[in-house]
Amino acid sequence: MKILLPFISALLIFTSAQAQTTYTLSSGEITIEGTSTMHDWTATTTELDGEAVFNFENGVLVSIAKLKVTTKAKSIKSEKGSTMDKNMYKALNADKYPTLTFVLTNVDYLRKNGTSYDVKITGKLTVAGTTRTVFISGKGSMLGSGISFSGNFKLKMTDFNVEPPSLFFGTLNTGDDITIRYKASFSPAGFGSR
Repeated sequence: MKILLPFISALLIFTSAQAQTTYTLSSGEITIEGTSTMHDWTATTTELDGEAVFNFENGVLVSIAKLKVTTKAKSIKSEKGSTMDKNMYKALNADKYPTLTFVLTNVDYLRKNGTSYDVKITGKLTVAGTTRTVFISGKGSMLGSGISFSGNFKLKMTDFNVEPPSLFFGTLNTGDDITIRYKASFSPAGFGSR
């Protein structure tokens, strides 16, 4: 028994110092920025669902055990109106593949930097039924019990077998390269989540 007591005490201290917590996405926004032969364009969605499991040590985020975010293709709206939206949904084959999904596969870098965190992650992004590996950098910050991330990364539409949309009988053609800007706020499951 005397031998067991120090072991049990050490285990309790370690457990209290480390905490793994499930969070749900409470709010977020994804903005897609692209170019065309006539003008630049953007399309945005705030209809996101997601879940994450974060590991903390003494209140400091030390790792991300799980992260998944999804959105509906037809929730993405362009500032150019319904004609652009219809062409975008056609390019995304949104009727057949209604959901876009990101799933974390690895945390490449996570470091506290003052009051924020520098983060680089790798994951699988599925768009229009095609899955590719993507590399995402961003910043994280704690606010109360919640945690938020923001950043951007670049993609090519054709990497996902998406043909860049064209309008007005081909007189307006969009570029293949796009930039994805994201904001995502997570709350402990059951607290302020939707």
